[in-house]
Amino acid sequence: MNTIEISSLIPYFSRRINSESLYRISPKKMAQAIDVSIDLGEEERKPTKGIPGYFAYGWRSAVDRIIHANTLGVEYISLRFISSANRNNNIEAGLILFEETLQNILASIGSVPVKMIVDPFGLALTEDGQWGVQDNNGNFDKEQTHNLLEKIGFILSHNYVHGVVTLGRLPEEVMLTKKGISKAGDYTKIYSFSQNSETSTAYVYLDTIGHNTGQKIMQGNVKEMDLWALLDIWHGTDVSVIKPMESFHLMSSLRYLIENETARKQFLNSPDVQDMAEKNAFVAKSLVEMNAFPLELSLKCSRIKMAGYTVSGTTYMLALLAHEKGPEMARARMEEMWITALGVMDEQCKCLIDRNVVKYLEGSILA
Repeated sequence: MNTIEISSLIPYFSRRINSESLYRISPKKMAQAIDVSIDLGEEERKPTKGIPGYFAYGWRSAVDRIIHANTLGVEYISLRFISSANRNNNIEAGLILFEETLQNILASIGSVPVKMIVDPFGLALTEDGQWGVQDNNGNFDKEQTHNLLEKIGFILSHNYVHGVVTLGRLPEEVMLTKKGISKAGDYTKIYSFSQNSETSTAYVYLDTIGHNTGQKIMQGNVKEMDLWALLDIWHGTDVSVIKPMESFHLMSSLRYLIENETARKQFLNSPDVQDMAEKNAFVAKSLVEMNAFPLELSLKCSRIKMAGYTVSGTTYMLALLAHEKGPEMARARMEEMWITALGVMDEQCKCLIDRNVVKYLEGSILA
């Protein structure tokens, strides 16, 4: 691994106490994101729009990437399924293909010591960027969407997959995913995008601005983001994943709330939170439960871990920086982002998820 070395001047005056950063990037804390498409041939790969040098893979090619990442010391893989589960308006057929593809990957990697975190992003992604199962008329089907979330949890736990991502799109998604996991032995951990927001950063590679799904939290609404993080912890989150990774303030505020019972109680009973509860029945019901069982909530908060996720737009902007200023400049910026995230989350950090992990460990960057 080639870390970025910047020579230091010899100062006469200095506020520096520690001569080096207290945090180091370790492959053991990194998760390489790998996109898998059911629609590609087993050994095919296809360039991904907006991310130079990044590909989607058929399952056998994905296996090769997983094994290669592990040879570099990477212990976590974020396996992003980008193809739809809706096969001719038949979700069940798509889920069978999803599970078969997953089983092929798991069987092929065998005893390779990686923890797989499955991201079901593409399984119910609509053409306009929303998430959910649609009926024949293009309307969202709440029952089918809820069933899909539960079945995803069941399939992954049944196949002993380490983790599953919940996308921060539906109020009940963690609760429903956890329900499916519990039915299949309660093996899989939930990595939730609880504070997921309508960030423009994620979509800077698109041709026009203004991508707004209507499902995610609006920018700047930090209290709403904090609230959803706590709600998801109550309903079964094991790892709260902050995205974009540059949202260091969200890492800090969540740490404060999970570690400080008095602050958490004050926040949950604050006028702002009560106002949000009046606008959402699921939030209101969950808050009643959380306030009724504070010891159980404290126990869940004590067990929570955190992670960071680099959105595709950040990866794209780093590629632009690499072309404009050189790869070393881009790598230095990326490394600083990772180290800052490690510093803010500290011992709470489970891993950092990024498309650039393998490239970084090889001394390069996607560009």
